[in-house]
Amino acid sequence: MTRTVAFIGAGFSGTLVAVHLLRSAASRAALRVVLIDRSTSMARGLAYATDNDLHLLNVPAGGMSALADDPQHFLRYCHRQRLCASADDFLPRATYGRYLEDLLDEAERSASGRVLLERRVDSVLALTPGVAGRGAYLSLREGGALWADQVVLASGHFPPADPAPVGVQVRAGGRYLRDPWAAGALHGIAQQDPIGVLGSGLTALDTLIALRQRGHRGEILCLSRRGLRPQAQRSGVAPGWQALETLLPVLGRGARAALRALREGLEMAAEGGLDWRDALASLRVHTASIWQAWPLCERRRFLRHLQAYWEVHRHRCAPSTAALLAEMERGGRLRIRAGRLLRVETCRGGLELAWRARGERQARTHEVAWLINCTGPDTRLQHTDCPLIAGLLRQGLICPDELGLGLRVAEDYAVIGAAGLPWPALRYLGPLLKARDWEATAVPELRVHARQLAEQLSLALTGSEACRVERIAWRAGTGGVPVGRDRPAGLDV
Repeated sequence: MTRTVAFIGAGFSGTLVAVHLLRSAASRAALRVVLIDRSTSMARGLAYATDNDLHLLNVPAGGMSALADDPQHFLRYCHRQRLCASADDFLPRATYGRYLEDLLDEAERSASGRVLLERRVDSVLALTPGVAGRGAYLSLREGGALWADQVVLASGHFPPADPAPVGVQVRAGGRYLRDPWAAGALHGIAQQDPIGVLGSGLTALDTLIALRQRGHRGEILCLSRRGLRPQAQRSGVAPGWQALETLLPVLGRGARAALRALREGLEMAAEGGLDWRDALASLRVHTASIWQAWPLCERRRFLRHLQAYWEVHRHRCAPSTAALLAEMERGGRLRIRAGRLLRVETCRGGLELAWRARGERQARTHEVAWLINCTGPDTRLQHTDCPLIAGLLRQGLICPDELGLGLRVAEDYAVIGAAGLPWPALRYLGPLLKARDWEATAVPELRVHARQLAEQLSLALTGSEACRVERIAWRAGTGGVPVGRDRPAGLDV
């Protein structure tokens, strides 16, 4: 019998898990892999669908292989495409998007004749579990339903949350742009329009680059709570360095102890003639275990006091992007300020912002033609307007974490429901894994997760005894959550 794995979302995460399944399916029974995405740009996802060549990867090409066991895979692709690329280069994201498309196409071509890859431009509105949680059927926006033995939720980032000062009238007025990544979001902005930007992180940098590419020459005010901006990557691939690993026992004690130890470690690195970026990178493979070792109170303390500083040092930008930002600031067109937005009102010229600079009591006002929300994705599931996620929450099939960072997910990537038990037929991979592992948004982490999830799916599809035990436990512990029904007749199978 043909087994079906359905992917809700076909960006980096969903595509890469599918690639691993296709590449390893030769010795298995018949398999159908279904990629479902609203976009026709399968594999690219939001991050790599841009056609702006100034939107660069934030990691050198030498560190961007999609395959964890083949570090040179991306570079070899670039050379086959006759691109002059070295391991140290920061390449356009569009190039990486084409690489992911090629990777998926190649996996499809080389797969066994018993393996079928199906691409569907559609979206999933709801999931209903089968009996005892074995499989699920997916209700599709374009009509009909699809049965799957395993479902992978890989829907990527959600749009930013609307800040409290942005009221209904402002949201409806057309001058507030909630999501700068939405198709055509910046098209209405004239070249001389003054602009307000909320946030000063990587999303803000991408938006500033897109505006510059469109010929915008007006003044821009970037407002964030601390006025921080992403640090630049070092030039060249980081050398291996393990010295900070000696600090692991201290780093696991909590946020304050970790901060002190990290400062000492970075000073030690500097004394040894090493770049602080290399020292920080040496902790990357340990970040998840450190985060998981902290009690909830220490995680809260980190989020409140240290997260903003971690983000700008850990999630850096390409050197040329940092240089472009500095050029815009020197020219006077761009101002990045630390402060808090107090009020937004419509006015004749667009919008009037009332804000208070950090450390000041007196409020300031600033008039802009447009206000762009670049505060980053909203990870609080209860606030989402996605019908699928809202429905899964109502059914108790998924559960947000205590800190609002994402989903509760088991070690085998099965989602954990309101009853506290995993549902083995629904797995998750993507940025909401941050709740479990903290680092879950970059290629080096996601490519490892993708391979591990593909292995878990393979085990589940073989109907192993371990999977049957999981299903029995899930059924016994549903606690009022509907356990579903048999595979429906007449479904698209």
